[in-house]
Amino acid sequence: MTKIKVCFLAGSFNIGGVETSIYHLSKGLIPLGYEIIIIYFDGKAHLKNELNKIGCKVLYLRVGKILGNPIATIYNLYKLLLSEKPDIIHAHKPKAELYGGICGFLAGIPVLVSSKHGKDMLSKITFRLSFFLISGFYDRIVLVSPNLKKIMIRGTLFAKDRFINIGHGLDAQRFLDSSVELESRNILKKYKQDKSKLIGTISRLVPEKGIEFLIGAMAILKDEMSVNLLIVGDGPLYEKFNLLIKHNKLEERVFLSGWRSDSATVLKTLDVFLLPSLTESFPFVLLEAMASRVPIIASAVDGIPFILGHEKNALLVKPKNSKEIAFAVKRVLSDLKLANNLAENAFTTLNNYYTVRKMIDSFDRLYKGLLSKKNLCQK
Repeated sequence: MTKIKVCFLAGSFNIGGVETSIYHLSKGLIPLGYEIIIIYFDGKAHLKNELNKIGCKVLYLRVGKILGNPIATIYNLYKLLLSEKPDIIHAHKPKAELYGGICGFLAGIPVLVSSKHGKDMLSKITFRLSFFLISGFYDRIVLVSPNLKKIMIRGTLFAKDRFINIGHGLDAQRFLDSSVELESRNILKKYKQDKSKLIGTISRLVPEKGIEFLIGAMAILKDEMSVNLLIVGDGPLYEKFNLLIKHNKLEERVFLSGWRSDSATVLKTLDVFLLPSLTESFPFVLLEAMASRVPIIASAVDGIPFILGHEKNALLVKPKNSKEIAFAVKRVLSDLKLANNLAENAFTTLNNYYTVRKMIDSFDRLYKGLLSKKNLCQK
């Protein structure tokens, strides 16, 4: 049986929801007879070794900031695609969508798919205009959250009938592993005092993640209850947040750990997981928190209310509101029954709607269906 070759094209390849989703999707597709190649333009490629281990080919193509050198990028990517001969290009993030659409068309790649993970296309006028024009190259545009559809329809010219909603999926098994419980003790010793509670988040340290409002909430909570905050992640605002912690005299209560690869261990350690984002379509870390059976407090923005229901499987708060975050933390930590109900209901929601098996099956059907329409694959 001839393998179906999929090229995942990523504008950046740092640790985050897009990269994690590509990893899980690749891991699930390879046993189904797929060959996977990943081409990325920027980033540290934290998951490169793990992807290599499961049989993926990972290649770096230098582009540069914003659009870099368009002529050189188009030429180099075009040559690479002619050499690799994928059946499908699946582009993630605006830069990859732009160059993937152009080069995929020029190289005669049979099927082009784009995934929209958020409102990133509106962040820069260059990408907004380019996607408006090149969206017609794509056979399908995958939306990770239903809230994106109206935004994307306004931002496309030729592809209004090509949208499909496929959310992220997660394999919860590694979050149930007993060894995770043992490993979490080291984190407890470092960040959690004897009688204190430990709340935390895992996030890129960028403006749209709203981390400063978590630190603001801790400034409120520090004199009201014994609680510490662990912020796991890295990014351009690391030093700014470090100064903010010192300014609020929270050095013994708020900890910036930098990036860690053991998200399951971190989440199992927390008494509450917080997601204070200002904009968020479908954060992968939210599924990880649900799998960890940790109570969740999150901003009621964009796609999050499509996943979580207030007082059902999470507490939802207004964005940019440290007071609401602090009040929600006090509610969860002072009410064990509420905390347990939120955590268990979130875990049930994950297993009912957001398993990695559902995600893999959805993309398998999508890819084979598009190839079949072009008489290139039997369903």
